[in-house]
Amino acid sequence: MEKRKRGRPEIPQNIQEYCITAAMKYPNMPRKELVAKVERELQEKGLKPPGKDKMLKLFQQAPDKTDEDKPWSIGKSVQYGLSTEATSDLLRLQRFCLAAGLEFTVRQAKWGCYLHNQIRKLDRTNKLDPSILHQMCQDYSYREKICESLNIDLDTTDLDIPIIMPPPEYSTAKQAGIVREIVRNTIMIGEDDLDIMKPKQVWGRSAAGIVADEIGIGAANLPIFNLNLGDDKTGEKVETINNIYAYWLKSISHGPKWGNMEIQDQQQIVKRLFDAISIQVQEKNFEWLPVELLEEVGYEEVCLEVD
Repeated sequence: MEKRKRGRPEIPQNIQEYCITAAMKYPNMPRKELVAKVERELQEKGLKPPGKDKMLKLFQQAPDKTDEDKPWSIGKSVQYGLSTEATSDLLRLQRFCLAAGLEFTVRQAKWGCYLHNQIRKLDRTNKLDPSILHQMCQDYSYREKICESLNIDLDTTDLDIPIIMPPPEYSTAKQAGIVREIVRNTIMIGEDDLDIMKPKQVWGRSAAGIVADEIGIGAANLPIFNLNLGDDKTGEKVETINNIYAYWLKSISHGPKWGNMEIQDQQQIVKRLFDAISIQVQEKNFEWLPVELLEEVGYEEVCLEVD
């Protein structure tokens, strides 16, 4: 009797998406390293990674960038006919991304037009959390590109569910098999793959106030929001200080000597930056430059231009 050949089990769609997303985010990473990284991350999530050969084939399905993957601007909204009603929230999202070192593309802005009002409804005071909006725009953008790559219909039901369901209801629906779990790819955006410092995007918190885990608990959890900013019901002042902190943090982390410094020294520099900005905020001195810190990380000369 002839034995029937068993068909190879199909790779779950969420695993396929995870692998393709990783390839899109890290196009220049050596594939051997990317395979190891994705395997580790999937295992940490309790998921079974595909074999090496299958994963490499999935990496090859990562679509090339198009015009919609270029940086967004108001001009791009005009060019692509995006909603004028969403412009204010898109500008706020662009500002957040500049501070956090994240990309903000035309494709993400397109999804932002659909999502921004829904994200506001997640907050009892109707405030827009740009970190949540960016995460959602990123998720939807990757889903769109992956569906095009796999030649399947664009289905965002699982991404929609957390917006319309409160957490307990979503958790129950997920466990009951009513909706499938979202497996987010947590690899940071960017081709340069900074080893030490990259403002980290976290749900419900400003990316500008959080340092990558490698820096250590002491510096990583410095709460920028605890600065004595006075009463500011709009949150605008808090966001401004978050961004000032992020701009300097990013500049310092690109210093010529930064990569060769000991972790403890990096932690101290981050803490000194935080403390110094605290003082400058209280003194309302926004023309201040962290000259000493910039010079310590290898910038040869720091000049303050005066008109």
